[in-house]
Amino acid sequence: MIKRLLVTTLLALLSLPAAAQTAWSALSDQERTILAPLSERWEQLPAERQARLRQGAQRWAKLTPGERRLMRQRFERWKSLTPERRELLRKRFQQYLALSPDERAAVRKKYQWYRSLPAERRTQLKQRWQNATPAQKRDFLQRRQAIRNRH
Repeated sequence: MIKRLLVTTLLALLSLPAAAQTAWSALSDQERTILAPLSERWEQLPAERQARLRQGAQRWAKLTPGERRLMRQRFERWKSLTPERRELLRKRFQQYLALSPDERAAVRKKYQWYRSLPAERRTQLKQRWQNATPAQKRDFLQRRQAIRNRH
């Protein structure tokens, strides 16, 4: 009985249509303008990637000129990072996504607090952390975790 159910389920899943690729000519003028750097290889991209890129193009079209300028700056900064640094940031972002909503809110709040500090104070804190020994960093993180556990 279970085997038959599994086979039926698998057959049903296999019969579902895969996401269809979108021809370049089927894109709107606005999408083609935004996605122009990809025009040569658009047809070779997997359908899922095409769909994500189209969603990104739609979001881009809704941005103000100031927001677009900021996004370009961020992208240039991202491109200037080493592959190792980008991988580290990807891992940290995945760790952030794995946090509970309350934990993410706490991280955002702490980050906003940090960003609100004068640049000189942020530099002092950063240097203090960088100059700390591994044992000092470990002790600090353990104390911080103990404080969190009390709340």
